[in-house]
Amino acid sequence: MPNFRETANAIPTTNFVQLKTLLRELAGDIPSEEGRNIFRGVMSIVANNTDYFEAPASTRFHLNEEKGLFRHSLGVTYRLRALDDAYGIFPLYSYLDVILAGLLHDLGKAGQVSLVESSKNVPTQVGKKTYEITKTPYYVRRQLKSRPGDFEYKRNPEMVMMAIPVGSLHFIGTMLCDFWKPNPDVYQAIAYHDGMYVGEGQHVQHADCKLTVALHHADYWQSRVESEWKNGLNWKT
Repeated sequence: MPNFRETANAIPTTNFVQLKTLLRELAGDIPSEEGRNIFRGVMSIVANNTDYFEAPASTRFHLNEEKGLFRHSLGVTYRLRALDDAYGIFPLYSYLDVILAGLLHDLGKAGQVSLVESSKNVPTQVGKKTYEITKTPYYVRRQLKSRPGDFEYKRNPEMVMMAIPVGSLHFIGTMLCDFWKPNPDVYQAIAYHDGMYVGEGQHVQHADCKLTVALHHADYWQSRVESEWKNGLNWKT
């Protein structure tokens, strides 16, 4: 039996070929051809309309590097599989829903809604522009003036401001609805995967479903232990 815990601990940093191989292994375990087709359709839309496969995982906390989001998302998903080995998550949900919840929980970091110039002069809170879903990156890379050979990421001001889980759910609800109709617990899990660490988590206090608990654990373990949380305490030491 594969050791999903060891796989989660050993997600390669920037080797895109290895990362895609791990993604294909996740897809290959989907038990039905219909499920595999849904998975391929979902990931194709994500690839064509976001920078999911290129974006950093964070600008401040962990994996602030190219492909950091993809690496983090794979780590979270394999951690969910390790939790299933220990506690049995998949009997409660379809395997497809669990792995897509893991892979797409931070999709809002890869692309949300981009502001564009509008001939109709439609106002928004940040000016007379309208919006569209585009491949415009949520994080943009800029060269450091102090170290011209180095780069950092910052939030793209051309994206409509919304919380990352909201952006994830916005994309799922508008772009993926023809392919994937997940269990409602998936929406709760993505919306509140930060748990009680953020104020929004209070909305589901004592009412969080099992997938929300599992995704929260997987996300926090991966970001703080497996990818070495950079801002503040390093949990590995």
